[in-house]
Amino acid sequence: MEERVQRLRQRLPAGSDFEAIARDFDRKRAAYIQHHFGQNWTNRHLYNLMIGSIMGIEKACDTILCAAGLQSA
Repeated sequence: MEERVQRLRQRLPAGSDFEAIARDFDRKRAAYIQHHFGQNWTNRHLYNLMIGSIMGIEKACDTILCAAGLQSA
């Protein structure tokens, strides 16, 4: 949650309730996946690749591109 709050602080106005905004995003994601697929969005078996953004956005992007075969390691 700390990492997510930090990213929101960079994009949103000061004084916003960043944790509430992150929780709201989670609620909306959960509702979307439940509505369209009848699944719990935290079910790891739904995803082919999971990447922790704690490594940084650039490394995460490089990892995705590499996994997709669009970039070499």
